[in-house]
Amino acid sequence: MTRSPLLQIVRDSIEEVIEARRIIKRDELVEKYPVLEQNIASVITLRVEDELREARSDEALKPLIDDIIYNAKAAAFQDAKYSPITTAQYLRCTISLSLLIPDEEGGFIMETSTDEPLLKD
Repeated sequence: MTRSPLLQIVRDSIEEVIEARRIIKRDELVEKYPVLEQNIASVITLRVEDELREARSDEALKPLIDDIIYNAKAAAFQDAKYSPITTAQYLRCTISLSLLIPDEEGGFIMETSTDEPLLKD
């Protein structure tokens, strides 16, 4: 099964911190998926055991790719309720990505995708 490009960006964002190396090739991704340059807000939720870690943007103020990268790292490492995610937790976490897409009435449509853990117990 192939992971969606957006969920792969979430995973790569977290792995950049865990592995302390640059993984995301931003320019290549934007060229291949131009929608990543549109201002769209994201919500990243990580389910780690019984914990729900989340980071969100309430407004679309930056390109989607930057919003996803920022919120992925914030959910994994900056959620004030929890310690930063460990490698073991990351490998067993479920990731949800929601996009807040403006609708014609001035509200939002929420589109959500989920990625299963890399390792199962």
